[in-house]
Amino acid sequence: MWNKPWSGNVQILIGALTLLLGAISVRVEAEPGESKQGRALAAVAAAIVTCSSHPCFGESGEEARKELQGSLLTDGYFDYSDFATAYPSAKGLVQGVVEWELESEVKQVDLKIADFRVKPADFLPQLGQALEGCELEWDDEFGEDPQAGENQCDGGATCAWTCSAQGQYSDDILISVYYIPGLLLLEIGP
Repeated sequence: MWNKPWSGNVQILIGALTLLLGAISVRVEAEPGESKQGRALAAVAAAIVTCSSHPCFGESGEEARKELQGSLLTDGYFDYSDFATAYPSAKGLVQGVVEWELESEVKQVDLKIADFRVKPADFLPQLGQALEGCELEWDDEFGEDPQAGENQCDGGATCAWTCSAQGQYSDDILISVYYIPGLLLLEIGP
């Protein structure tokens, strides 16, 4: 008889914990994956520019190679690494390739992102907030600004924006964003 009330209390406790954990997971999942993906990429771009994460813009090429522990592929001109290997903070959210121009220092970092699900209207403000001094402007070379009329970014045509950001080693780092649905190229460098 003593065991029955105890086992009932354990079942109630397990049920209550299950409901609590379910409620917590619903709150965690309430934020769309696209928003997380955009914020993670913006944070990586800011880390590259401000050198708050390594390898970063302006760091010596030797230090960058050491930081990547030999996880680089080279074609003789540029070095490449897996995005998640270079920036593990975005692992599981952002996938793609990082192209490095590693000479005496990290001169150019190109983030080539696949399966990019964030619309420019959502991502560009996140990037602008993450990068000090960056006020993204439409690149006229790619036609009419989609904000001014028809949204050509949804039609498969390349859309592009640029800005200058302030970093640890330079006050004038060029940021270029190239987008078509599903793909994004983020260039950081001169």
